[in-house]
Amino acid sequence: MSLPKILQQLNGGQTGVSGIPSNQMAQIKNTINLLKNASNPQALLQNMVMQNNPQLQQAMEYVKSHGGDPKTAFYKLAEEKGLNPQEIENMLK
Repeated sequence: MSLPKILQQLNGGQTGVSGIPSNQMAQIKNTINLLKNASNPQALLQNMVMQNNPQLQQAMEYVKSHGGDPKTAFYKLAEEKGLNPQEIENMLK
């Protein structure tokens, strides 16, 4: 089964010209308009993403509570968990 057919089935048979379900296309358009009209689009987008991802929101709050520097927060969390942050960093390289 092709992707457009799958999308049609998922959306009750309604897809737009692009093959994206019409309700998702409306959400995308609304989001774009919100960002265009926002005084601070970056902050608005960040808030929208964090509302949809509680784990990311928790991580961002942890970083903010440790001075706003992600690397400092990572090192602090690793030490709290009894891990060597440098070892973890070396594994990611």
